[in-house]
Order: sequence, then C-alpha cells, then structure tokens
Amino acid sequence: MKCILRLVLVLCALALTASPVAAKDKWINLRTKNFNIASNADEGDTRQLALKLEQFRSVISKLTNTSTIAPVPITVVVFKSDGSFKPFKPLYNGKPSNLSGFFQQSEDENLIALDISANEEHPMALIFHEYTHLFTAYATSPWPLWLKEGLAEFYSTFDVKKTEVTIGKPLSRHVLLLRENKFVPFQTLFNVGHNSPVYNERDKQGIFYAESWALAHYLMFGNHHARQPQLVQFLLLLSRGENVERSFTEAFKIDFAGMEKELRRYIGNDSYPGMIYTLKSTEGDKEVSVRPMSDGEAQYNLGNLLMRINRLDDAETYFKQAAALDAGLAGPYEGRGFIAMRRNKFSEAKDHFRQAAALGSQNHLVHYYYAETIERDLKGERESISIISPDLARTMIDELKTSIKLMPGFAPAYNMLGFVYLVAGENLSEGAQLMKTALELEPQNKHFALTLAELQLRMQDYAGAKKTLDPLLEGDDETGVKAQAQSIVNMIERYTRGAAAAEPPTESTGRPRLKRKGDEPIAREETEPGDKRGPAGSSGRPAIRLEGAQTISGTLAAIECSGGSGMVLVLKMEDKLLRFNVSDAAKLQFFTQDPQFRPDVKCGPINLAAFIYYKPTTSGKPHFAGEAVAVEFRK
Repeated sequence: MKCILRLVLVLCALALTASPVAAKDKWINLRTKNFNIASNADEGDTRQLALKLEQFRSVISKLTNTSTIAPVPITVVVFKSDGSFKPFKPLYNGKPSNLSGFFQQSEDENLIALDISANEEHPMALIFHEYTHLFTAYATSPWPLWLKEGLAEFYSTFDVKKTEVTIGKPLSRHVLLLRENKFVPFQTLFNVGHNSPVYNERDKQGIFYAESWALAHYLMFGNHHARQPQLVQFLLLLSRGENVERSFTEAFKIDFAGMEKELRRYIGNDSYPGMIYTLKSTEGDKEVSVRPMSDGEAQYNLGNLLMRINRLDDAETYFKQAAALDAGLAGPYEGRGFIAMRRNKFSEAKDHFRQAAALGSQNHLVHYYYAETIERDLKGERESISIISPDLARTMIDELKTSIKLMPGFAPAYNMLGFVYLVAGENLSEGAQLMKTALELEPQNKHFALTLAELQLRMQDYAGAKKTLDPLLEGDDETGVKAQAQSIVNMIERYTRGAAAAEPPTESTGRPRLKRKGDEPIAREETEPGDKRGPAGSSGRPAIRLEGAQTISGTLAAIECSGGSGMVLVLKMEDKLLRFNVSDAAKLQFFTQDPQFRPDVKCGPINLAAFIYYKPTTSGKPHFAGEAVAVEFRK
C-alpha cells in the first residue's frame, strides 16, 4: 500500500512539472501584422483566432483613440487544451493556478497565454479578455484590479458578424451568480490584489470576476452613461495618490454601500445596454504567414513563457534543450541571460548576451544588458567607471546603438551611451544630445540630468550645465543627487572664477601649480649619440628627469578635481584615454618648455600637448595608469 501511495505521489508531481517532452506536440508559428503566435492547436482555429485578434485590436484602438497599444512585441502562446497548458501556468501555493489564460507585461515583450478550448459561452472571450489587459497595462497610473478585470470581461464579449461588431453583451454566468446574492463587500472588492485569496481561490474567484464585470458594465452603460465621466474622475484622483474610498466618494458622490445597492438593482434588470460598431470592411488584417516550428523553437517559446512567470529553474531546462536542438537560435541565450541577471550572476549573463547578440538578437534589452554587464565588470566594487579601453568602448557603443535602433523609446540606452561617451572623452556633443533625448523620454529622471550636466561641463558649456543642475538643487536629497549636483556647481564656479593660471596657489588649496624652467633646479636629460629625436627640451622629448618616475607623452585632455585634495589627470593618446591618479594635488609639479608659454592649468578641460611623469600604480588603484608626480607642457 505504501509503495502504491508513493507511486501515486510521484506521478502527481511529474504531472505538475514542466518537462521538455511537452514540446513534442506539433507547434506552428503564425504571424500577422501585430501578433506573433505560437500554437499547438489546430491551424484553422489558430488562423481564426489571429483574424479576430486583429479585428479586435483595430476596433478597440479606434474606440479608445489609441493607434499603438504597446511599444514592444506581442506574443501569444496558444494551447490546444487545459492538459497541455497546465504545466506552464503560474503557481499559487505551489500548484498551477486556476485559470485558462493570463497576460504578462514586460519591458521587452507582452505575452498572452491561453487554452483555446476554454469557455463555451463565448469561444473567443478569454482571448479578448487577455488582450484588453494591454490597454490597461499602459495606463499612466496603476488601475484597481477589479477595474482591470471588469473591463477585460466587458470587452471579452466582442463579436463580429460581417461588418457589425457588438460590444458589452451580458455574461449569463456572472448575472446568475450575482442574482444568488453572492457579493464581495465593496470595501474588499476595491482592495483586492494579485495575491488576495478572492483573486486566486476557486470558490471565491468567480464572484470576484462576476462583480467586477457587473460594476464595470454599470459604470460604462448604466444610468444612460451618467457614471462614465465619474469613472474618469475616480482614476484621476487615484493617480494623485488619494485614498481609494475617499476618491470613490468624491468622484461618484456616493459611498460604497449606496453604489452596491445601485449595482444590485442593475443586476436585476431584464436587459442590459450594449454597443454596436460597424467595420468599414470584413478584411481585418489578412497578412498572415504560417510555418511549422522546429523542436528547438518550441522549446524556447515554452521556456520563455515559464521565465516570464518567474519559474526560472523550469525555464532554464527548456532554454538548454532549445540550444542543444538548434545552436543558431538567439532566444535560448537571451533567456539564460535574463535568468542570470535575475540571479545577480552578471558575468554569466554577459556571456549569454554576447552569444545572443552575435546570433542577431532582435531584443533591445539583450543589447542594452550586454553593454551594462561590460560596465559592471569595469566598475567592480566601485560606484562608477573612470577609464575604458577603446575596444570595450566600441563594443558598448555598438550594442547601445543597436538597442536604440530596435527600441527608439527606451531611455536607459540613450543614458548609458551618453555616459560611455563621457568616460571615453569622445563625441561629447553627441553624448549631450543623447542625454537630452533620454530626458525627453523620462523628464523626471534626475540621474539622467546629472550625466547631461557632466557632459556639458566637459564641453565647457558652463551656462548649460548650471541650467541643467538648477532643478536638482531643490527639495530633499534622499538619493544623494542634490549633493552631486552641488559638487558640479562648485566645480563650475572654480573653473569660471578667473584666477590667473600661472599664479602659484597656497599649498593648502590643493590646486595645480605651474613652474617654469629656472624656477628651481632640475635634472637635464642630455641627447644620446645617434638620437634623432632632437635635444632635450625640444617638443619631441621631455626636458627634465625626475628620479623614479616614468614619462609618457600625449595631450593632457583634462584635470578632474573631486573637491578634496586629490585629482585625476586625463591623457589622450591617439585613440585611447589614460587616467593618472594624484593623491595630493599640492605636491603635483607643473613645468613648461617655453618660458613665454602660460598654459591654463585650472581644473577642467586643458587639451594641451604634455608629458606626464608618473610612478607605476599600486594594487589599490588598478584602474589608473599610474600615480602622477609632474606635468611638463611641450612647445
């Protein structure tokens, strides 16, 4: 008996576990203008589904004056039965949730999964229900769950006969349930969330959906549409952060108890108003292509579905199997990269994103995260990067430009690309324009504004930088942005103070000091026999020798001052930048080969030919080329 019981438990566990064997069904890929559909259902049923989706999208877009619902791709995974869908459902208390479909929103993809055999009353109702969530998902502020589900049920009865569309038909199962006086108290209804028992448990779930539908239907059509503008006002108050009950009372001029009485009377009606809409044609969108999916593609799509609902271990199994079946697919590497990111394994994620990018990934997040993981490697334990090799800079720039091309409205890619230009010291004007675009997309992002100000500072656009920083200097400073903005403002003030560059400041100021030949004894470097570079002190060779110091030549691009006693010298050599640490600015010596030459050596941009005298870096400063001890400006 114990053996039989154990066997039953094992079989039950296997039945609830997503397994790659499930992909052995015959899967097809059907594409229309707006949808990418993966289906193991009948091809004819899937085609009909696709046409209805396009018609639904067209009608609802017109009714809501929304030409584009979502800026990211829409994928629909269609299962032929509940049995094939069950292993891929979200889990609730460790078991597959009691649902026939779901919608999952992400930055790079919106996903609808459903059982095409579900719901006898309105065969397409579940599909329209899930697709309606795309409209509410992109609202300017979060909507209450009852309203999201209520409107999804309201539009789920969408029906087309030739050119006539009907919207808002009553759902008999909801009406009958509510007429049995099974109501959720409004106080509870308005506070239901995704983790609430009312939303997830089978015996309570039906009542929640029925009451949500009825209330949405009443607010849309009841009382001769009198409640419609009040519903808009309710959502506006919620978006301002007002309390739910207070917003309800102010918008509808009635309390929860009074509205519940009105709704009960509405449910008792013999008929319910609806809407009829006429299509200009029965075409919908017939740009449909169908092809069989390979086993690798099917495995990837199932893994992707599991990843989107955070079943990461199961998803990874599918991705590995997909890559083994088809090494040319970018998707499995994309998926494994996203999983590694969620697990904070950024080096592993970088490898997966690199492979996905090499295979031609069309996912903008893949290219963005590839660049981000490179940045994470450069940063290590530090807060930001201060040096980047030309090769890595070029890789990051290429990936971020690809991300922007694939998704022009993705602000973080503009921000990171602008930052790469800042660190690399190139294309600063382009970097500033990128940051302005990022701020147009996300006007409230203060970190974007900081990066723009730093670029403007490097470009010596001090007025522009101060204008960018002014709004950041107001209010509280919970994130430290205000302090960073003030630091940059202080730097601008030092740069524009107008002090003579050649005047040696006091030791306590920590500012650069300029010394000329003759100011103090220096060791001359004599020309060796046969040396064709010219005598010491010519523009091709350094004029002094400092014991224990090495010398390197280039363009001193800038002197970066942190506000303390330290600073950083930025030397440009052909196509790369080197950074030299200066632990104590007061000890840094400055020389010039031309006594008549008075270079400006204030903090900020310099852009003069120079030799840097430095000592090799210690292990504590691995991202600097060395510790600078002197600068000699060339003729």
